[in-house]
Amino acid sequence: MKTSFSLPLLLLLLLASCVPAVPTSTVSPSSAPVSVGSCLITPHNYARQDNAVPMGVLANVPGSEDLSLIWRDGTSLGVWQTGFLVARTNAHAAGSGAENFEAVPLVFFGIGENGLIHLNVTLGGQVSSLKEFPRTVTVTGLIGIPEMPVLAYSTIEPLADGSGVRSQIFLGDYQTIAAASPILEVDNGESRVAVPMAIHREVNNTPDGLWYTFTPWGIGGDSLTDPRSGLYYLDLATGESLEFLSMSCNFSVLSTSQNWAAWTSDGVMYAADLHTGKTVSFPRLAGNDRGPVHTFIGPGDGSVAWLEGKGSEWDGTLETNLRIGTLEGYQIGEYPLSAFVAPSGLGEGIALMPLGWMASENFNVVLAVYNAAEDRAVLLSLDANTGQITRLSELGEGGFAGFAYP
Repeated sequence: MKTSFSLPLLLLLLLASCVPAVPTSTVSPSSAPVSVGSCLITPHNYARQDNAVPMGVLANVPGSEDLSLIWRDGTSLGVWQTGFLVARTNAHAAGSGAENFEAVPLVFFGIGENGLIHLNVTLGGQVSSLKEFPRTVTVTGLIGIPEMPVLAYSTIEPLADGSGVRSQIFLGDYQTIAAASPILEVDNGESRVAVPMAIHREVNNTPDGLWYTFTPWGIGGDSLTDPRSGLYYLDLATGESLEFLSMSCNFSVLSTSQNWAAWTSDGVMYAADLHTGKTVSFPRLAGNDRGPVHTFIGPGDGSVAWLEGKGSEWDGTLETNLRIGTLEGYQIGEYPLSAFVAPSGLGEGIALMPLGWMASENFNVVLAVYNAAEDRAVLLSLDANTGQITRLSELGEGGFAGFAYP
């Protein structure tokens, strides 16, 4: 695997003149690597982040090509005009979505009149193209800093000699990212591509690092499939990539505070404090032979939810369990697939997809529930304290596109 960086252009174009220069990195190993199962973790010293708490979701609803802002109680606060969306992609609200959301820029991937993918921004009802991508390029992994105009995404394209794929990660302010050079470029002969997970910033909210993982390109599966490997931190000041979780770790998620990461190994779900190496684990339930997958760590780094099960969607034998535990190692909830049939209104034959956590009076797990036979999907919210399951909205073709912040 060949990795290269374009650091000089990064420093010039990263956030243009509106953001201060990138400071000297303070990331350093805090202890020796630790072996956990078949995985290797390396704790590091680095700045802890603010704990952003989502209060709403961005979603496409039936009969619309636009994105709705759905509040934590299921109320729609309005719609961002987007035109034709790329299905199952993230969008980034570059500001607070709670009040006067129409004044907040929303960045997303859309399809232009020429059939090509565009990086777009919608503001005040006007959709503008920031960048157009050739047909040979696939775009993915759009993320951003909550309530800020900074975002990152990755591109994938075949190598000219057919020997593999090249993935590139771009980062910058949405107004300047179209001209930015990649901050990370990886050529891989096994079709394994780099995808951004989160943007780290220092005390002045200037980006100083980027978290990324690797995923096999072109490999699909059902709702119990989520193959990702390793967790790495790209230091923007030095261009050095630091390993937190090795490639033998089936990485699942980085917490919103960027303090904890979760992964699976040999049928066990692990979560570790990336500063100290403290680790908790949850073995699969007896009888389950798939997962854990789609793990999400809740706001405040207190709770963790994940999916596991047995069988397959393709032959109608899928049985899944949504489980919830604490980062102290205690299980506090277990929900079989049947618990979501009535709240979803989609009947038998449904599948679950956990999406993350959202705050209400209590912390709720947000899930997409879909019935492929009926070509319908809905958003549900599960209260981790009471076990109550609430329907938030029906989903359209574009589906869930991310979380919104107050």
